[in-house]
Amino acid sequence: MTTENKLITQIIENAENLDLEKINEISNTNEDDRLVQFITRNLANANPVDNLSENLKLIDKLFFNRIHPREIDFNIKKYSSKKSQNLAILLKYKDNSKIVTYTKRGQRLVYCPRINRTKLAREFSRINKEKPEKAYELYRHLPYKLESPIDILSFSFGKFISVLIGIVTVSVLVMCFNLTQPIITQFLTSTAIPSTSKEVVIQMIWPALIIAALTGIFQYFQALISLRLETEVDLQVQTAVWERTLKLPLTFMLKYTTGDMNSRISAITTLRQLLGNQALTTILSFLFSFIYFIMMYLTNPPLTWVALAVTVIVVVIGCYSIYKQSMLQWPLLQEQADLTSFTFETINGVAQIRSTETEPFIFAKWFKEISNISYLTRQYTLWTNVTEVISSMVQPLGATTLFGYIVYQLVFANNTALSSTGLIISFFPFYAAYSAFNQNMVSVFRTLSNIGGQVIVNWRRAKPVLFQDQETGYGPETIVRNIRGDIEFNEVKFRYDEAQKDLFTNLSFKISAGSLTAITGESGCGKSTVLSMLLGFYEPINGSILIDGLSITDYNIRQLRKQIGVVMQLAPLPSGTIYKIVSAGLECTEDEVWDALKNAAVDEQIKRMPLGLDTVLNESSQGISGGQRQRIAIARAIISKPKLLLMDEATSALDNESQKLITENLSRMKMTRIVVAHRLSTIADADQVIYIGKGTVEGSGKFSELVEKGIIKV
Repeated sequence: MTTENKLITQIIENAENLDLEKINEISNTNEDDRLVQFITRNLANANPVDNLSENLKLIDKLFFNRIHPREIDFNIKKYSSKKSQNLAILLKYKDNSKIVTYTKRGQRLVYCPRINRTKLAREFSRINKEKPEKAYELYRHLPYKLESPIDILSFSFGKFISVLIGIVTVSVLVMCFNLTQPIITQFLTSTAIPSTSKEVVIQMIWPALIIAALTGIFQYFQALISLRLETEVDLQVQTAVWERTLKLPLTFMLKYTTGDMNSRISAITTLRQLLGNQALTTILSFLFSFIYFIMMYLTNPPLTWVALAVTVIVVVIGCYSIYKQSMLQWPLLQEQADLTSFTFETINGVAQIRSTETEPFIFAKWFKEISNISYLTRQYTLWTNVTEVISSMVQPLGATTLFGYIVYQLVFANNTALSSTGLIISFFPFYAAYSAFNQNMVSVFRTLSNIGGQVIVNWRRAKPVLFQDQETGYGPETIVRNIRGDIEFNEVKFRYDEAQKDLFTNLSFKISAGSLTAITGESGCGKSTVLSMLLGFYEPINGSILIDGLSITDYNIRQLRKQIGVVMQLAPLPSGTIYKIVSAGLECTEDEVWDALKNAAVDEQIKRMPLGLDTVLNESSQGISGGQRQRIAIARAIISKPKLLLMDEATSALDNESQKLITENLSRMKMTRIVVAHRLSTIADADQVIYIGKGTVEGSGKFSELVEKGIIKV
């Protein structure tokens, strides 16, 4: 027996197997598959996707199973502390071994796919001593369909049932302590005080003080648990929401302005926050109100009906106020989203605004937007204040009515001295129960006024995002494979929407793998749209788009795009260092980044910068020229050594010498290149030129051939 086998046997003998039944089903699969299936079944409560390609990496397999891995810097000390979050963490070590650590029933566990066992984290010495090479926090994706706010709650809190039970238990204990207040009051007024016994009074004061102290302690722990739950749930929900957002079709995203889309996405998180602990506390308060009501009725039925009448009247008026609030929230949120979009547009176009001296027009438009928001905010605040005043009136109005009823009974009802004394004595415990009843009802009322309208409005705003199907190509049935670069458009018909005429009526052409193809034509003929369709942004109405003989809809779109380098027209660079911009999130060495910059003919210019690759660029790429920006964008596109390179006017800011050098460098790379351009110097050396016009291909072939036919005019 080898040393490795002896070690594995020793670990198995000492392991605490907590998930053996589930693990036995996957004992015959390879290590990565075992890990993926364990994570999917045990942590996401879902069935793993079968028949995935063996060429997929572990991270990609997790994506297919609706698990989002986020790379983190794993801190052993922070992980070992009790303050670490309850998220599952995937760890990868230098020897390529992998483990996943997670929390279950308050214990931190480790699953090792190599030995196919789960054991306590404190018994797994490696996790506490050796820093992993890579670490990923694991987040669940949102379900494919969300049909109601309850579905959001189920996703948010489904993994925290035990924590919710703890919060409910503490809340019930606090309310039970509050229930003792009218009981103690009744005992004091009916027994202790009439007996004039100091000992009895003192004996009752001590329990009251202890109960008050315990109530404060439990409320503190309730707030502490709720805060931690809110933090962890928010992190998971926001991650899932953004993961879903990134899969929405481009056609859907373009229907909304930037501010409006941001508002609708944020509405999902807002819904979770509104329907979190506040909703739970409100339900408990409402239920306990019935208990206080029963205590009131058992103490004094006539007073109970008087108090209930006052409460009902105030609640009815308050509900109308809440209705008015909700009616104002929808236009208010829409106006705020429009103002956000307008602000973004103004900031991005401030140079053009100043150069054309349109500041007065911009200010007038901004003032109109802010005036509408100010008016709606004022109206909304007015009704919010009305609701607050009404809720604050419940207690004093009820107390005044009850005291008036007592005075009437004592003065005008001709009660005997004995019945009057009994009425006074019963009033004190009744009023204690009534105060608690009112406190709970006011709490429910205020919560409804705060979240009722917001839930309705935010749900309406979030529905389009939640109900929109993700773009084609993310399903488990899609194909994952390396492409060569053969492309065919076969009788493609396309238009952007029903209101517009067809952009393409019968677009057909072929591109051979490894060739350089230039697409040209008049402005607006659809050259850039061809590239967008190759990326899966748009789908044809009729016809098909094939890559290596397969329809683009058959490919896994995420894996396909990994093999395509793109330099879109006027696409801005992200902010960050040049190294991070060029590497684009890939695990690249500095040598690989320099090689990409060299192929883009910009390496010497970067080296002359004081910070080199650490030079920081902002979103507007200030500090570099337009040509440098384009060349950095080209380096970013080719860093992954794509099989297909799409360039949309990518060298428009370059001089002919720089363009020629880049073209020569790219020609040495084994990939299919498609270039959209107007400049003759860009398309003259192409293996094939495709001229698009009137919704179809008007001509294709060598540049010289199209010139001879008069299709391209020199």
